[in-house]
Amino acid sequence: MRSESVKRVIYVDDDEDMLLLIKAVLEQDSGLEVNTFTSPIHALAEISAKTPDLIILDYQIPEMNGTQIMARIHEMNLDVPIIFFTAQSAPEEINKIQSLGASKVIVKPIDISKLHEKLLMT
Repeated sequence: MRSESVKRVIYVDDDEDMLLLIKAVLEQDSGLEVNTFTSPIHALAEISAKTPDLIILDYQIPEMNGTQIMARIHEMNLDVPIIFFTAQSAPEEINKIQSLGASKVIVKPIDISKLHEKLLMT
């Protein structure tokens, strides 16, 4: 996934401070349009209505965890890269998330100075 092909991002996280920080960094550094959601249900409605170029999911969200959200996205038959942010650093957890279809898993804490390259460069 190359940065010039990514323009619209959906980011779902229950941590509003993280939402604001990641949105600000990505929009300022990359000129991306980042839509943020604390509610997985609202995010799924938006994804269904207007397919984004990239989806970022937090792994642990109280209402519905990231892998459940990803399963719903896969049911929509969308070809969209999905990146996970997680505090789970155990290799078996990361492998599990990737085996379910995640394009990439980024372990928290996130180095904001390298966020753009971690998200958008392969």
